[in-house]
Amino acid sequence: MKELIGESYEKLSKRKLLDEIYILKQKLLELENSKNQYILNESKIIRLYRLYSILSRVNEAIVRIKRPKKLFEYICRIAVEDGGFKMAWVGLLNFKTLKVKPVAYWGSEEGYLKKIKISAKDNPEGRGPTGTAVRENEYCIINNHKNDPRMEPWRNKAIERGYYSSGAFPLRIGKKVIGAITFHSPDPDFFNDDEIKLLDMLANDVSFAIESYNKERQRRKIEKELRLSQEQLRKLSLHLQTIREEERTYIAHKLHDELGQYLSVLKMDVFDLKNSLKNIEDSNTIERLNKMVETIDILIRNIRKTSTELRPVVLDHLGIKAALEWFSRQFEEQTKIKCNLTLPKNNISLDSQYSIIIFRICQEALSNVYKHAKANNVKINLHIDKNFLYLKIYDNGVGIKKKDLLNPNSFGLLGIYEQIKSLNGEFNIKGTKNKGTSLTVKLPL
Repeated sequence: MKELIGESYEKLSKRKLLDEIYILKQKLLELENSKNQYILNESKIIRLYRLYSILSRVNEAIVRIKRPKKLFEYICRIAVEDGGFKMAWVGLLNFKTLKVKPVAYWGSEEGYLKKIKISAKDNPEGRGPTGTAVRENEYCIINNHKNDPRMEPWRNKAIERGYYSSGAFPLRIGKKVIGAITFHSPDPDFFNDDEIKLLDMLANDVSFAIESYNKERQRRKIEKELRLSQEQLRKLSLHLQTIREEERTYIAHKLHDELGQYLSVLKMDVFDLKNSLKNIEDSNTIERLNKMVETIDILIRNIRKTSTELRPVVLDHLGIKAALEWFSRQFEEQTKIKCNLTLPKNNISLDSQYSIIIFRICQEALSNVYKHAKANNVKINLHIDKNFLYLKIYDNGVGIKKKDLLNPNSFGLLGIYEQIKSLNGEFNIKGTKNKGTSLTVKLPL
């Protein structure tokens, strides 16, 4: 009986021991699985951290780097150095040939990009990750180069260089695909949902940077063209002003020196005719001759006035000081608006272009005072300080309104502004309600 009990006890002990061993093996297996899972999770976390780091550095680079090619090179570099990719490259689409041309890369390339051909067409050369991403405007992942038929044209060259999985992400300007950024990994099955999401965000950020750069480039181009156009218009305005002044001088000369002389001669002839008819008792004829003399005198005065308005002789012969003194007196007599003129004590030596511009600005300004300002007093101040000439005109009228300053139909003000700008000068006009208007011109000598 004792032997049977002992034998049973021994069997139970062995069974219990086997059960415990089995349970221990199960626990060890679970621990091993947990360890492997932990390692996988840790590896995944490290990879994601690296990709987040890449994304962060790319966004920093977008702010710093303004040239697309340098930005592409930098992105490929950090993808390899920080992201653990074997090689990364950017290709841009030739819209005529539909070929994708590499423009930047980093990593173990070993002539790969020179030996392969990639198309955006739906053919064998266009069904790889890059061609598909460009054609379909959607990322394309090939996680196993050995087994995926889409890699057939490039499989051997890729595996020789250690590329076992690839992901391509389209680059866009607006909705238009212009190329793709492609990442080659040394690990098969590298690209999962998390990696794809981050790399797609990266491609979108780069696309935004390209679009911003393109808009900025277009803006600078338009600004440059606008500046060139403004400069050309300014030169044209100055050229037209010069031609106009030459034409005025020519017409004034013709009126004053030729037509005026002919009229003077005609007046003398009429006087002689009148004197020769003294002894003839023909009152009607004498009266008609007197009226002819009066008409000739009126014509001579009008010609002189028109000639002076076209081109004041005093400006050409006596200079800007004498011309402004004469003009201010004329303005005061004709408009009854008090005109106070302040000029330098010493003589001012200006070339004809500067002189006529200063004179025309005074003409235009005082004409506006008379027409619009409702002023009874105006001051003109002309002085030279170091290498600059200053002209200041003030009135005590109603003050020019802002809308009149901005009015594109204010051709007089626009003309003054363009002439001053053409000489690299400064022009400022400001009105204060019921206190008057001030106009300031500064010209380099």
